[in-house]
Amino acid sequence: MIIAAMATAFLSAGWALFCGYGLITALLFYIGAGSGTLMVLALAIHVRTHLARIYHAWRGPAAKPVSAGRHS
Repeated sequence: MIIAAMATAFLSAGWALFCGYGLITALLFYIGAGSGTLMVLALAIHVRTHLARIYHAWRGPAAKPVSAGRHS
């Protein structure tokens, strides 16, 4: 996912340069796109963690997977 964030930032900065915005604007696009993508990734991980906690609290310990080594 970090590679995707860097690729998004690189493409947006390249597009800014291609459209003739200038180096400073391209740098701002680069920083903004990269941090925005990482922020969305962090938010998704945060929401997933909370949903997993709610699910396991609702289902109880029976919902946890049992490893193959514990079967007799």
